[in-house]
Amino acid sequence: MSPSVCSRCSLDNALAHNDADIRCAARSLTLAASLIATLYFLLHSIHARPSQTPATLEANTKTAPYVPPIWAQPEPPFVTKVTALFSRNDLYERVLATHEAHNSLNGYALSVLRERITKEWWSQAAHLLSMVVSELAKPESQRTKWLLWFQPDVVVLNEQIPLEIFLPSGPGLEDIHFLASHDDYGQMDSGVFFLRVHEWTVKLLVEVLALPRTASALQHTLRKDRFAMASVIGSPKFRASVFYQPRHWYNAYALSADSTEYEKGDLQLHFHNAAGDRWRGVSQALDLLSTTPSDFSIPLEETTYANDTQAYWGRVRTAKSLLKLTAGKAYGKETQNALDRLSYATNYEADKGKVLQDAIDGLSKALGLGASDEAAL
Repeated sequence: MSPSVCSRCSLDNALAHNDADIRCAARSLTLAASLIATLYFLLHSIHARPSQTPATLEANTKTAPYVPPIWAQPEPPFVTKVTALFSRNDLYERVLATHEAHNSLNGYALSVLRERITKEWWSQAAHLLSMVVSELAKPESQRTKWLLWFQPDVVVLNEQIPLEIFLPSGPGLEDIHFLASHDDYGQMDSGVFFLRVHEWTVKLLVEVLALPRTASALQHTLRKDRFAMASVIGSPKFRASVFYQPRHWYNAYALSADSTEYEKGDLQLHFHNAAGDRWRGVSQALDLLSTTPSDFSIPLEETTYANDTQAYWGRVRTAKSLLKLTAGKAYGKETQNALDRLSYATNYEADKGKVLQDAIDGLSKALGLGASDEAAL
């Protein structure tokens, strides 16, 4: 056979193989396309909802009696308490039991962080941030509204005092998101404070967590969590939504095992300042609670809380209204000084009733407002 004939045979064979490969590839592509189309329509049929008549829609919104209880939507707690306890401590466990009794009576929840999120100081802020974000991810009607952070050495003495009386409500107070008390040095006490579940709080806690990269002074501070929180809430970006309240309302100090700021009917006692007497003081307080609970459990109406908190929020609402009334306006030196004084007192001294009221009266006088005008604010 001549070489030309052999070459032609080889070429024909190669072309035949190529045609077979092309046909095979085409079949594979067709099969793949068919599979994709089948999966698409199958998934679409699973997720597609048939059209429903108004009657069907109305029926579907009603919970049938056979629906499992887990499907029910219980009323969320208005306040969720949060603390951290990283080691086994029988006294602190007994302290937590006093909070459980308070929660049971008033419908609050309790979250205890028992494992460190990090070896650094920011476990507290990270846990609070995770809780706020988790709540905001829920429908608004199913969210807890406030978080109360407390150190595990804060003992509830009077479980009959509801936390709601300390919290803002009504018009003019919607932008208050952080409530705390001062320590003996005029600084924020981080042992007990309230945080509103709100986008503002997310931004606050993100800045607290970012602080190590921006504040070198943090590295030289013993209480880094406290320093970080106080630094951020005192910044111009956040301080207008931060208010201080009288310490004895929910953060009365135990100065030692035998000396405290406690007054009959107070909600709770904080043993942070008890120093070496802390354990003896906590133990004594818990023993007294278990043996003579009636000495501490006082109905709200028999305490000064109702009147004191109502007067507090009245002053705050008036102060905020005056500041809103004067915002962006130019005044003479005397009036501007009175305005600056009220602004400072509102931000930092709302826990001092007379101080804030004097600042309110000073600006009202400078503006020529009478008592009736002030009451109308």
